[in-house]
Amino acid sequence: DRARAFGRFVTFFPSQKEAADRLGISEGRLSQLLELNDLKPEVAHLSDSGIVRDASTLVMLNQYAKKAPEEANALISKA
Repeated sequence: DRARAFGRFVTFFPSQKEAADRLGISEGRLSQLLELNDLKPEVAHLSDSGIVRDASTLVMLNQYAKKAPEEANALISKA
């Protein structure tokens, strides 16, 4: 929910940097939160079910799922 809200908030600024400054967070952290809006369904399930709560972990799993889907799915299944 927070990531979706930040996604809408960012549209009011000419850049993510300006939005991050206004929110009082780093541009990297904002970028990470925005990436949560594009999680693959299997990764989103880990978040929705509460299995994985850490945003950094979800983003890394999502990137892994894009690069190596079979290996990522095996890892996700174990979770």
